[in-house]
Amino acid sequence: MKIARMLALAGVFMSVSAAQVHALEEPRFEVIRAVEVDGHEIEYRQYAPYVVAETRVEAPTLKKASSEGFRRLADYIFGGNSSEESMAMTAPVGTIGSEGRYTITFVMPSKHSLESLPAPRDSRVTLRQVPARKVAAIVFSGFWSTSNFERHRVALESHLGSDGVEILSAPLVARYNMPLTPWFLRRNEILIDIR
Repeated sequence: MKIARMLALAGVFMSVSAAQVHALEEPRFEVIRAVEVDGHEIEYRQYAPYVVAETRVEAPTLKKASSEGFRRLADYIFGGNSSEESMAMTAPVGTIGSEGRYTITFVMPSKHSLESLPAPRDSRVTLRQVPARKVAAIVFSGFWSTSNFERHRVALESHLGSDGVEILSAPLVARYNMPLTPWFLRRNEILIDIR
């Protein structure tokens, strides 16, 4: 009886977690081409322009940088801005950087332009327009870890090299899920701007 109840609760939790992921707004993109390479799903995408709030964080680990950056950006979207406006959470949360210096980003809701967004109260938070661009993405599940990231980064960059694709940016880690989402339901991506 106890096990059946636990399984039922786990099923409800997984359904809610999956629904939450799909309820969050994401930047608009079109998949130009999708390929599977050694069990990895790789997509070539064309993104429409969008706006991000971002903050630069110096921290000894990516985990600490992500936590600090997330708090700053969450404060901005939940009223820490010039109009005290509360905005909807979007996906993904992006992280780029290494060696103690990271930039954490939140995508802004599409109803806002760079000009219509309220100014951040925290001077460490800035707003930026991301132009239309072409991106290569590798999609993977599981908890985020350095080894999981490295394995998929190497697979993506190796594929791009063998495909003769020019890389234009450092890899950005994109995380789409709430912290309590089970590992097997998590969606992570590594995104690299390409020519």
